[in-house]
Order: sequence, then C-alpha cells, then structure tokens
Amino acid sequence: MRRAAAALLLVAVSGTGCVSPSRTDDDYQHKAANTAETVASSLQSARLAVQAALDGKTFGPYLSRILADVEEDADGAQTAFDAVQPPSERADAIHDRLAELVDESLDTLRALRVTARRGDLDRLRVVARPLGALAEALDKFGERVT
Repeated sequence: MRRAAAALLLVAVSGTGCVSPSRTDDDYQHKAANTAETVASSLQSARLAVQAALDGKTFGPYLSRILADVEEDADGAQTAFDAVQPPSERADAIHDRLAELVDESLDTLRALRVTARRGDLDRLRVVARPLGALAEALDKFGERVT
C-alpha cells in the first residue's frame, strides 16, 4: 500500500513540473504577444469598471467582483506564458521584459481590488492612474515582438 501511495505521489509531483516548449523564437514571440494582449485587455476592463464606479454607475460589491475577475484573467495569462519554455536567449529577454510589465499590471490590479473592497473611491482614482499607461506599454510590447 505504501509503495502504491509513493508511486502515486511521485507521478503527481512530476506532472506538476512540466513546461511546454516553444520550438522557435517566432512561436514564442506570438505567445508573448498574445499574453500581452490578454493582460492589456484586463487592464482596459478594469479602467472601464473603475470609471463606472467613479461615475456612480456601479456598486462596490460589483466593482470588486469585476476587478477580481480581471485580475484572475491576467494572472492566468501570466501563468500560462510562464509554463512555456523559451527556446533561446533572445526569448529569455522577451520573457523578462514581459514579466516586468505583467507583474506591474498584476500589482496594480491587486491594489485596485483591495481598494474597491475597502470602499475607498477617492483612493481608487489614484490607484487606477497607471492602468492606461500599462495597457499601452503592453500593446506596444505586443506589436514590437511580432
């Protein structure tokens, strides 16, 4: 029984460490661009939701749920991209630059979600300021790598 449990544990642990390869730089660049596009879209959704809240067109719990969803989408995109093995040193540089932008985006989305849950609309405006610039930087990144 112990051997079977140990074998099952080994299979489970080894299965979680898998990464998918990207065979060419071109393929990797397209995956990076798609990730940037997904995260930029999440940021734009957050911008619209925050503006609606600031205009009094939505309630705090709804805003909080939207921000949680867009944060989850952006985090999922990052997780999926991080599972792709870069095929070259050039691809490593692409990964590192995208990771910087996505990490900053996720930090901003998290701060927005927390601020919304606390109901601090005055602070929400301040926390939301980087959304447009981050989305634009991600869009430009996606255009440059493809």
